[in-house]
Amino acid sequence: MLRQEKGGIDGVTWTADGKEAVYALSGDAPYNYRLMRIQLEAGAQPQRLTFAGGRLGSPAIAPRGNRLACLRPAP
Repeated sequence: MLRQEKGGIDGVTWTADGKEAVYALSGDAPYNYRLMRIQLEAGAQPQRLTFAGGRLGSPAIAPRGNRLACLRPAP
């Protein structure tokens, strides 16, 4: 577990350098996932990746670290 969260987590992926993790968090409503990033150090607080929008899950980062992919359910 990365940290205690309110809500569900859908997928976790590590950055290419191994210093951060990106995950999808549904904190305010079921299935309303948004992407979060957290540094892997004591006391770090997650940051929302606002450029991605909402309703996203199952993040994945390319091995080189230059691409982020995720799933968005059909409306």
